[in-house]
Amino acid sequence: MGAIGPTQTDTLFAHLPPSGWGDVATKRDLENLRLQLHGEIAELRGEITGIKAELRLLRWMVGLLVVLMAAVLGTLTFQ
Repeated sequence: MGAIGPTQTDTLFAHLPPSGWGDVATKRDLENLRLQLHGEIAELRGEITGIKAELRLLRWMVGLLVVLMAAVLGTLTFQ
């Protein structure tokens, strides 16, 4: 098998990474990224669950406040 010419060499080098092979992601890099993202998503789901609980409590408190205000206003109206 013979050597390749300058045109083929230029084409080959044009397809190599511009900064060197150290900048290419490996399967291990991608797996570590997947695990990191999985952890962050789980953390976000936990925070969302907490926010939902706080919103349920807030909705209950606002409802109670509306009922109490209606009771106070009703009492003041009939006096």
